[in-house]
Amino acid sequence: MPGPQGAEWGPSTIHGNPKRGVGILNNELYVGRLVWNRLRYLKDPDTGKRVSRLNPESEWVILDVPELRIVDQDTWDAVKARQQALAYEPSAPGENKLNDCRRPRYLFAGLVKCGCCGGGYTMISKDLLGCATARSKGTCNMWGRDEAETLARLEA
Repeated sequence: MPGPQGAEWGPSTIHGNPKRGVGILNNELYVGRLVWNRLRYLKDPDTGKRVSRLNPESEWVILDVPELRIVDQDTWDAVKARQQALAYEPSAPGENKLNDCRRPRYLFAGLVKCGCCGGGYTMISKDLLGCATARSKGTCNMWGRDEAETLARLEA
């Protein structure tokens, strides 16, 4: 099902942040709990942008509204268990564990290597595949996507 403006739903809209209670999978209103005062919003004086801060749990105002429940408790508990199973520990400085979990955009990303220098191939534009070294240093080869896919089929 497309999002409100016809495009795909963004991951943060669905998954949100469980600690902050934001995102579709964390909206307690779906299980009949209305939570007020979870976040406060401040203006960053340097950028002028609004930033959110989590209020202490003691300041939250929680009201049970069972007539608004649209998700049964078993489903809610299963989602929370899944979120806990997929939770990750914060990364050490200089590394990002989420990058290890990210899927490549293209099927063979990271698998195609340059025959000249051994560097990886990247999508340079919609139809142009090229050696990452060629892009940054001007050496090696670049291929049209159709040509590269044809060569891959011939070698397979």
